[in-house]
Amino acid sequence: MPRIISSNELPATGNFIRILQAFRPYWWRVLLITVIILMNSTLGTAVVPEVTKMIIDQALPRKDLTLLAWLVLALIALPICTGLVSIALDYLKVTLAQYVMHNLRIGLYAHLQAVALRFYTTERTGEIISRLTNDVNGVSDVLSNALSETLSNSIAMLTTLVVMLSFNVPLTLLSLGLTPLFVYLALHVGSVVRGASKETQQTLADVLSVFEETLNVSGTLLVKSFGRQRAETTRLRATSERLVTVQVRQTMIGRWFLLSFHIFFNIAPALVYYAGGLQVIGGRLSLGSLVAFIALQSQFFPTLRQLLGIPLDIQSALASSSAFLRTLISQSRSQTVPMPERLSMSPGMFASIM
Repeated sequence: MPRIISSNELPATGNFIRILQAFRPYWWRVLLITVIILMNSTLGTAVVPEVTKMIIDQALPRKDLTLLAWLVLALIALPICTGLVSIALDYLKVTLAQYVMHNLRIGLYAHLQAVALRFYTTERTGEIISRLTNDVNGVSDVLSNALSETLSNSIAMLTTLVVMLSFNVPLTLLSLGLTPLFVYLALHVGSVVRGASKETQQTLADVLSVFEETLNVSGTLLVKSFGRQRAETTRLRATSERLVTVQVRQTMIGRWFLLSFHIFFNIAPALVYYAGGLQVIGGRLSLGSLVAFIALQSQFFPTLRQLLGIPLDIQSALASSSAFLRTLISQSRSQTVPMPERLSMSPGMFASIM
């Protein structure tokens, strides 16, 4: 019998590379998404603070109504343009995710059709269905979104950081003071969430197995024949309660992590207002530059929070993909059963029993 590969034997990096291979047939679509994200993020990040600075430092002090009108029109037109581009980008991302999910589902189904019959005597039907539905959908959706979000947030964060440095270096360094701590937290919490997500997937498969075993004609006949209605309900209740516990634990791990971000992202602007206010009072920084810098900071920290939260999604996807890939690669394709050798009959072979 082929050896069953446990999820611990599938390294997270190897899982991620295997899943990324599903995007290979759509490399041109991935490239187009990358270009659109680059253009949209750069335009939306760099233009608004600069226009805001020009309104405060140039149009208002000079009482230039014409310049003010053009700058306001730019602020109105920019979200309209970026919004239309975002709709096209969302269409490309959704179709990419659906195509990848379709290929994963068909590939796994074709593989399950070809495995040896003994596989179905050792694996529960509910767990197999869970691989075809929950795991495939989760892996494709999370990874497609995680890849696009990683790309867009990285570009937006780098663009914002460059513009912030061009406005004021000391304020930028003050804003980034606690960033290494939260990078460490993101990586550490991600590994914890991966374990919780793996346990959630397994428990969900257990619940589906109970449904599959009892909610059909043969299963119902067995339950009623042996009077096990109460026992099966108790078994489902215990499994469902375990699912509630692991899902609450998985959710709360992420919530505590986001709470730490929330506290930091509210403290940092206050510090920048104080340090920047001292520079404005001392004449070393214009009021427009301070307001534009605060606007950039309000874009930078949410982007950083989303970027550092992506490892949580990737770890969850890897937890699902470990079970999915275990099903996909642990069972070899069924081998053709060799035909029995033809017996040679000699004329006197039955003489002894005649």
